[in-house]
Amino acid sequence: ELLPFAEENEPKSLVRQALNNLDSEIKSIPTEKKVAFMKAFMRSPDYVNNPKFLLKFLRAEMFDAASAAKRITRHFEEKLKLFGDEALGREIVLSDLDEDDMESLKSGYLQVLSEPDHSNRKVLFYYKAVSGCYKKRENILRAFWYMVNTLSMNEDVQKLGIVNVVYNLGGFPKNGIDYEKSRRVAKLFLAIPVRFNSFYPCLDETAWMTVVETFAVMIDRFLRIRLLLVRGTHDEVLYKLKAVGVPADALPVKYDNKLLLDSHLKWLEEQRNVEAKEEHKKEGEILYEERAKMFLQTDTMSDLLGSTSMFYQSIG
Repeated sequence: ELLPFAEENEPKSLVRQALNNLDSEIKSIPTEKKVAFMKAFMRSPDYVNNPKFLLKFLRAEMFDAASAAKRITRHFEEKLKLFGDEALGREIVLSDLDEDDMESLKSGYLQVLSEPDHSNRKVLFYYKAVSGCYKKRENILRAFWYMVNTLSMNEDVQKLGIVNVVYNLGGFPKNGIDYEKSRRVAKLFLAIPVRFNSFYPCLDETAWMTVVETFAVMIDRFLRIRLLLVRGTHDEVLYKLKAVGVPADALPVKYDNKLLLDSHLKWLEEQRNVEAKEEHKKEGEILYEERAKMFLQTDTMSDLLGSTSMFYQSIG
């Protein structure tokens, strides 16, 4: 069932109905097709059933409950493959990434532009189709998962979606393209609770066309019909991107195709600080709960000892 979708206004009655529909759709999926989802639910039902978490998937699918249910099951399938059972019932943070994952993330081959597009949507920038920035395929996949799921925490991102710009100028990778990596990234597009609104592959060599055509087959129809090929020199590409509302001047690459990292590393440091504060807050809450339990136990023991003393005094 499709419900009216509004970027700014989501009536509570419609949200409640959508959540109810989503619950019904998830229950209708055969158990063998939602094994990872069930594992996550057993680990942390509060996390899996959190309305804010579920609403991200509904927004990604424009409140189509059936599609949102399928995205949720794919979400936990891919999460299980990348991070294992332990992380299923919580959000992924920087400390979940190993050293090689972090190197892929810090490479800047995948960045969030410092400015939104003309519709106030976040712009995700891919350099050289994220080729040559990882030791193992899983490194860039885990980095991609972390970055995009982090963006999905933002309500504006949930409602407005994300724009993709792939900068493939400056020659074809010497070691060629990892097509299996491209296939896995395309699967993550269908699993992460974000709507990818448009896709702009930028290239200056015909050799890239095979890569673009192959990836276009892998992604869903919604994004495929919003794919616009941008060809030309660096300056020509910037001009064409501006014409479709992309803040081309914010692209982290120079005219000589050199990648810039300052803005990306600043974003990464901000994320590290946010997560450190959140972890400190959680530690404080756990300490408070432990002290509260100790206090209650001590108070109960004092009452017991007091009652025992009064009993002996009464029979003395």
